[in-house]
Amino acid sequence: MDKKVLLISVPAPAVTQTQTEVDYWNWHYALKSKLTYPNLSKEQLLYFGNTENQNIGLLSIASALRENNIAVEYLAPSVDLMGDKRDWEFLDKVLAKVESFEPDFVGLSSPTCSIPTAIHYAQLIKSVRPKSTTVIGGAHANGCEGKLLDELADDFDYIIRGKGESPFVNLVLNSSNMMGICYKDNGIMYESPICMAGIPNYPRPANDLLNIKYLPAARVFTSLGCGGKCIFCVDINTKNFSEITEDSIIAEIKYFYHNLGTRYFYLGDENFFFNKNRAFRLLERINSLELDIILGFQARVESTDENIIKNIARFHNCTEIQYGVESASQTILNTAKKGLRIEKVREICELTKRYGINTQCYFLAGLPGETRQTAELTIGMIEDLLEEGIIDMAEYRCVIPFPGSEMWNNKEKYGIKIKNTNWTQYRGENHPPYDLSTLFSEEIYEYYLEGLRKITDIYAKRYMRDFGEQKLDINVLSAITEGGF
Repeated sequence: MDKKVLLISVPAPAVTQTQTEVDYWNWHYALKSKLTYPNLSKEQLLYFGNTENQNIGLLSIASALRENNIAVEYLAPSVDLMGDKRDWEFLDKVLAKVESFEPDFVGLSSPTCSIPTAIHYAQLIKSVRPKSTTVIGGAHANGCEGKLLDELADDFDYIIRGKGESPFVNLVLNSSNMMGICYKDNGIMYESPICMAGIPNYPRPANDLLNIKYLPAARVFTSLGCGGKCIFCVDINTKNFSEITEDSIIAEIKYFYHNLGTRYFYLGDENFFFNKNRAFRLLERINSLELDIILGFQARVESTDENIIKNIARFHNCTEIQYGVESASQTILNTAKKGLRIEKVREICELTKRYGINTQCYFLAGLPGETRQTAELTIGMIEDLLEEGIIDMAEYRCVIPFPGSEMWNNKEKYGIKIKNTNWTQYRGENHPPYDLSTLFSEEIYEYYLEGLRKITDIYAKRYMRDFGEQKLDINVLSAITEGGF
């Protein structure tokens, strides 16, 4: 093992929450602790911060490096690093590891909101070990092109776009294959197409590298891609749906269960039921393991039907299905290319509840074409669905035009005016960094807060009605990766 690689999952910057957000997330997870995670204790729930430790992309790259006899170590935040001290305490761990391990390559994975942190890390890593080659990847890097890519190349030696397994191995081995690898040399930008290698080049994550001893809830992928065309999505796999082998999925579930005490598995595919027969077969295999676990899924409303829900209910260990709705306006949904008929939301959620499965729906404020009327319509729909018991939980955020999304690439078409590229603001809990032609940023943010207040009121009433006890005081927003559990 001549070359050594250190992989770092860059933490999202700490969120300064308004009291409205604090109240919402406390009640949200208090309710979720009863409905979604009934088999987890308070102590186990407090370890949910460990889910941020599970950077599946980096762990898959680690497997690919190992297969090529390359030494690799992995660092990510864990539950012992939470709160105001997390950012600098984790940085201390990173720099200490760089000094002791002396890596030849340091790979950093970062969402858009963490890019300033990643740049800071790269600069300090270079000061500690100038010989280390810094590499940036992740959602933000995937979406960068043109000027943004050129700017990113000023702060890192290489940029990997797309699936990073093969490109990272090729980079370390000094291969002539530069697919997915971008860099700047003497001021000249060398840009390679995004790497879209298929599943045969997608090894299962090296989960033994997780620097934790306990993971009560884990996310496991069984496929990549969803087949959708949503204009706010930056998932490079969207149009490249592919399936992961069933044997490796079963092996991963067994590893988490026996080695890290995992009892809740979120099958976090963008659309778990894209291939219905395969999904049912996989559920049968999971059920045959006879493990003391519960499952959660994410599914697209438009590809779900009663047969799917009825089959899920047979397994008696699914506590929740999550659906992306986004807006109550059909016009907004059509503009967003959601491919969803709004009337089907109530139908599918009612069916899900009828078969004894909890439902959570996602909604967004500030999609292109949003007006006061459509924002109020969406908030009203959320209230109705919650109060009628058709859905159990709702997440409401501000949509963000991330680099690489159709919203970003076609700003003028969608009436979007970017106000700044302070990347730390590019997350759904901040003032949106853009104005719409139909609403200002401040108005979108106020509707977001109004929606949270109304959801919180309904949560509190339901919790006291159904459980009548002091709620669990837990706020894990900063600990759980967005779109996760």
